[in-house]
Amino acid sequence: MMRGRLLVAALIDAGADLDGQNDDGETPLDAAAGAWSEQIKGAVKFFGGTLKMEVDPAVVKANRSKAAALLRKRGAKSGK
Repeated sequence: MMRGRLLVAALIDAGADLDGQNDDGETPLDAAAGAWSEQIKGAVKFFGGTLKMEVDPAVVKANRSKAAALLRKRGAKSGK
């Protein structure tokens, strides 16, 4: 089972744009540090499937602060 922090590391290692923004101007850091939503849960499932990883959204939700810390450490910025 993939933990949230490891999923973020895998996405970063795969070349994810750390400062890419959605239509609301939010970056991956904003998503990791902000409130949990069904939209984020769906994105977690999508990216897990794309990377062929079994991902438990509840584990990702519980580890979001660690994921946000990893994003900050790798230089991610907030779009807000």
